[in-house]
Amino acid sequence: MLANLALGSHDVAFNIALIFFGFTCLLNGYLIFRSEYLPKFVGVLMQIAGASYLTACFAALFAPAFADLITPAILLPPLIGESSFCLWLLLKGVNIAEWKARVAG
Repeated sequence: MLANLALGSHDVAFNIALIFFGFTCLLNGYLIFRSEYLPKFVGVLMQIAGASYLTACFAALFAPAFADLITPAILLPPLIGESSFCLWLLLKGVNIAEWKARVAG
């Protein structure tokens, strides 16, 4: 009984933490979109990932039946968005010419 209570409270706390992470993805996506260091499509994908996290977490907290319907599919956009951001940084990096132009003034 106590273990079930602990698991239930962990589920709620995890969804609350992912709400903050969803807002972080939205903000990071906006900043990536506005910057000239990374391509704009990576920023858009990160914003879609943040919106997907927010949808999934709010559904899990306030509409569990709806969350059961969307749970497998709603987590695909965050996988694509975050993977594209990570792979772009690993393989291509930032636009060095733009970086040096902004640093120079």
